[in-house]
Amino acid sequence: MKRGKTTLLSLLLAVMMVVTFIPQAAFADGEGDEGGGDAQPPEKIEQPYMTVDFAGLADQNALALKEGMDATEVSKESHGYGAMIKGPISELKNGKAEIVSKFDFTGNPVTRISMKGVAERGVLVDALIYLDDETEPVCTVPLDNRTKTGSWNIGDLSTFYVYDKGITGEHKVSIGFDITGKSDDQIVSILLREIEFVEDSGIPTLYFNNIGEGTGDNAGTVEEMNASENHSVRCYGGSVDIKVPDGYKSEYEDVSMNDTSIDIDYIRGRGNSTWGVDKKPYRFKLAADDVDLFGMGANAHWVLLANRFDNSLLRNRMTYWLGAAMGMEFTPQCVPVDVVMNGEYYGSYLLCEHVRIGSSRVEIDKLKKGNKTLPEISGGYLLRMSPYDEEDKRSVFKTKRGVEFMNETPDFVDYENQQQAEYIRGYIQDTEDAIFGEDFKNSEGKSYTDFLDFDSAVDYWWVQEFSRNGDAYCTDSTYLYKKRDGKLFWGPLWDFDYVAWGDLEQRGNPTVSGFDYTSMEWFDNLLGDPTFTDALTTRWGDINTLVTEIVEDNGILDQYYEQMIIS
Repeated sequence: MKRGKTTLLSLLLAVMMVVTFIPQAAFADGEGDEGGGDAQPPEKIEQPYMTVDFAGLADQNALALKEGMDATEVSKESHGYGAMIKGPISELKNGKAEIVSKFDFTGNPVTRISMKGVAERGVLVDALIYLDDETEPVCTVPLDNRTKTGSWNIGDLSTFYVYDKGITGEHKVSIGFDITGKSDDQIVSILLREIEFVEDSGIPTLYFNNIGEGTGDNAGTVEEMNASENHSVRCYGGSVDIKVPDGYKSEYEDVSMNDTSIDIDYIRGRGNSTWGVDKKPYRFKLAADDVDLFGMGANAHWVLLANRFDNSLLRNRMTYWLGAAMGMEFTPQCVPVDVVMNGEYYGSYLLCEHVRIGSSRVEIDKLKKGNKTLPEISGGYLLRMSPYDEEDKRSVFKTKRGVEFMNETPDFVDYENQQQAEYIRGYIQDTEDAIFGEDFKNSEGKSYTDFLDFDSAVDYWWVQEFSRNGDAYCTDSTYLYKKRDGKLFWGPLWDFDYVAWGDLEQRGNPTVSGFDYTSMEWFDNLLGDPTFTDALTTRWGDINTLVTEIVEDNGILDQYYEQMIIS
């Protein structure tokens, strides 16, 4: 058993490590060239992901003014921030600045155009992006305004959906201007900084619009939400437009999906170690309770996993596939998406089910405040292990052996119920007493299998051990749940992007073969029970088959890679 596991584990982790996504970019600027005019622009600009720096275009004399713009000039901004276009408003409004090189959009249609630019104070400027000799722009980009004299180094890329324009093949690109705020004879300066064309990635894009404009308790802007260390700031209101490529089907639904727009209640940050980085994870609640996204089941609560610590962006998704294929009772489903928030591209994410009690999620009976007697108080409970430093300790408890748990639902913070709290804590203690009792029975002769679902324990141990999960049993990503009139189950699986599957970024040069010996008091003792270890040995045969399906040519890992490579 050990030899087979070691061989497949080495193969799986080796593959996971090399699957690192690097954006493909073709720059029209001859990066680093400060020669000022001697460089020649390329004949064509190509690749699925194309970013053009306007400072480079100015260097190469590759930004041409159309006829009739005799009093308008183009120069490289003195600090290299972009191409400065200066002229009378009448010429800017009637002319265009054309990029000399052709763009080769061979492949999937362009799905997004992003642009960054700055106008001087006191004038409102929209940049109009044209293809070839078209008279209607494919995209209109409002430019930022300088905040003070002498500062042009401002502005973010503003992103716009253009998949419906069907942009493919070779095209010339030019920039026009719509200007208000001053008379047509006045001279104004406009800085063009960057333009970006993104090929359709083949996966959906979520456009969150008007986020941070709502009101309510702890309401804030997107900036305040992203700065909120404890996730207390929420952005209320707004909507999410879900744009789906033609013919797209998720792995959970056979029919093609369509574009849709959904109002949201709020969006806020989530995560602990993953929150303090540059690409942040979120959770959001839809205004409606019964929305089924991509066949993952109707619910209002969803999560956006950033996978910032996972260079492959595949570990969580692959783990959840494995859990589902093993037949674990609940494993989160997820769909890769691109995310744009208030016009700014945030990155490649996993849209994932939020772990919670509810329809299509952890489907167990939900306790009510008024439940105070059996059988109602026998379930259902959703728990976590080893919580972080919770400010409110009412949800946290320890067993006699010091194993720490937290009540997730109910948490006994939203409401207090002594009968429910005593029941679940007593049940956990009974389970522990049986695990450590003589012949794995408690003082009343009850086996730990009378309290703990045996099969879920076997499967949960295997996934933690085989993935070499550094977070196993030692963070609040370890879930358990108890059904009404039922046993304690291990799961759902959660959070395998950080220190699992041989993550190179966080673990230096990890060992990716052999056993990890993940440790937790209960399981450590259960490994002394022949019944439990025999079940582990038997179960390995099934898992071995599934792991082979993951790593074989054109297997699950290859399929997921191909789906996400452009994103």
